[in-house]
Amino acid sequence: MSQNGKLPSSSITRLSISSTNATELSDNQRLIINKCTNIIQDFRAGRVSKSKVSILLQQSIPQDDSNEDQFLSTYEPYFKMLDNFEHYQRGNIERIDNVQQHIAGTLSNEQGDTSIQPTNDTTFVRPSKQLHSLL
Repeated sequence: MSQNGKLPSSSITRLSISSTNATELSDNQRLIINKCTNIIQDFRAGRVSKSKVSILLQQSIPQDDSNEDQFLSTYEPYFKMLDNFEHYQRGNIERIDNVQQHIAGTLSNEQGDTSIQPTNDTTFVRPSKQLHSLL
């Protein structure tokens, strides 16, 4: 708020822009969004390859040959979701590999020199049981 108690003009502009962007989606738009989202989920679950997803997305998004930019503005965010998921997945695999290498290194350090470790043919000598008289 400004000193006179009124909102600055930039705040008013932001309020009016956000209220005009709050329009409802058409049923067709919701259907397309749901279909594309389900395709992405199938990819994440490993049921569909990335190349197949690309084809399915292109088939699901209406295309007007005269307006390629509009198609791309709809298609690209979904394709970026695929890239982001692959990036996330690769990161997890790398972290798992690092943890496994760390565990393997820790185990080999704890075992130390394996030449003093018992082997399968090592026999353990125990003291014999002696009979004690009850007197």
